[in-house]
Amino acid sequence: LPKHKVTLKWNDGTVDEVKYVESGSVFTLPQDHKVNNAVLIGWQDSKGLIEDNSIEIYSDVTFNALWYSFSGDIMIDGAVILNSAVIQSGSNITISYSAVNSPYVRWAWKINGQSIGENALSFNRTFTSEDEYLITLECNGKEATRLNLSVTSKPVYKISYHVQDAIIVDYGYEENDRVLLLNNDDVEMLIDEGLMLSSWLVASPNSVVIDDEII
Repeated sequence: LPKHKVTLKWNDGTVDEVKYVESGSVFTLPQDHKVNNAVLIGWQDSKGLIEDNSIEIYSDVTFNALWYSFSGDIMIDGAVILNSAVIQSGSNITISYSAVNSPYVRWAWKINGQSIGENALSFNRTFTSEDEYLITLECNGKEATRLNLSVTSKPVYKISYHVQDAIIVDYGYEENDRVLLLNNDDVEMLIDEGLMLSSWLVASPNSVVIDDEII
């Protein structure tokens, strides 16, 4: 039997893959290729999107991989969060992810590894128990983002960092008359390369104590 050339264009910067397949045989399009911050959502040929991954080959053909790239920020009540957050017990919050959605992907939120059954970019929940929660969001089974959430009975403070046009929110709690922030070591990542952070200006309240320094 004659053989036909099957070309797989991964469209991810890697070299095209070429295979030779006997005429009339079934070729199965691969689904396990991995790319950072993206998931493979299908293949297309010159006629359009392929609905069945198993294709009978009768001529030379080229298949192009289709990717969905997820990139966004995790947010609480619409404000961008750095890595972690702390809220008071009994708080009702909306946790969301700012990626552009696609009909070809399925989202799955998990709390401490347990699915909460939400196929969406956001969910709303009231956290009543004091505990530590790991909240993850998967895109077609691949982790897209995560958030460490602490629920406490202590008074909670929300700190907003105004960096150029962006507003980033951090959280802290009071301990020994000090406000201990969760992510203050990560704030320097918000500053563009080449710029030096010289000082902080506290807009409200008039003064606040952070890490034993009044600013």
